[in-house]
Amino acid sequence: MIQNVFPTYTKKVFGEWKVSKLASFALLILIWQVFDSAFETQAFTDVKGNNMVFIVFISIALFSIWAVISVGISLPWLSKEDTIAVAYCVPAKTPAMGVPLSVVMFSGLSTLTKAKIQIPLVIFQGLQIVGGSLLTIVFRNWVRPDEERADLETATTPAFPDSCRREDSVDPSG
Repeated sequence: MIQNVFPTYTKKVFGEWKVSKLASFALLILIWQVFDSAFETQAFTDVKGNNMVFIVFISIALFSIWAVISVGISLPWLSKEDTIAVAYCVPAKTPAMGVPLSVVMFSGLSTLTKAKIQIPLVIFQGLQIVGGSLLTIVFRNWVRPDEERADLETATTPAFPDSCRREDSVDPSG
């Protein structure tokens, strides 16, 4: 809303001053804090191996389910490019929402217990990166034919301005 009211100032602040990088930096600090806490308290060694395996498989299942649901719901209404954006945004809320939420909800617990609670968030974050990288290949192949078709149409269409065209000219294609 602010960018619609003050477009020039918004462009200056986010474009020239690169303030948009601040959000990425804050997310990086948040992820670093969670990893640091987990390794400092040795939370990974305190959790049983079979629990970690369970967390990995559940995280893969949740990521897959959310990706399929987001693509399935978006396809009828959105373009392929917008559907891809939704597919990346829907399952990607773990560090930004989960970590502060767990810190607030479990404020009275020890650092070790908080780190154990955040282990699934850490694992899910890593799996999101891997899943997103693999989905890039799939989505790229899905969009490529449309892009090639658009490039071909642009290359074969003469670049005459509308003022040079005659209304009574015959269309050669049909």
